Amino acid sequence: LKLAGASQVIMVDAVDFRLDMAKKIGADRAINVRQEDPVKTILEIFPGGADVVMEASGNPAAFSDACDVLKDGGAIVSIGMFSERLKEFDLNFLYRKEATIYGTKGGEGGYQESLQLLAEKRLKIVPMITHRSLMEDTAKGFKTFDDKSANALRIIIEPFT
Repeated sequence: LKLAGASQVIMVDAVDFRLDMAKKIGADRAINVRQEDPVKTILEIFPGGADVVMEASGNPAAFSDACDVLKDGGAIVSIGMFSERLKEFDLNFLYRKEATIYGTKGGEGGYQESLQLLAEKRLKIVPMITHRSLMEDTAKGFKTFDDKSANALRIIIEPFT
């Protein structure tokens, strides 16, 4: 996000491992939702609200919080797959804040830029590789990713030993 121009990056999550990783790769602040109110904390940091908020968890409550911390005229980028519907949501925030909402599943437009950043060694992805698995153990790799206690972020499936 900083390579894309963000001056400050704040990570919000409920898992300390992911928060620590975010700080390790460049986040300015990490907020554990189990220890502090993310909306209150973010609005203390940005009293007028945040210019851009990315919601990647797919948690409807997190999307609602993203709307609450957005500044007038700001943008929300939603990249999370929602596991349930947002039951109550005040769409008047679109009128009040004149917000823009972008939905994306990633891909297409960013690959070339990402590859360039990797080639220039400006993108820190190695710390996010938390597990490796051999090709014959691919199923085990997927189970590791699903196991929330394994602290898996990215798993590399290696074709050879």
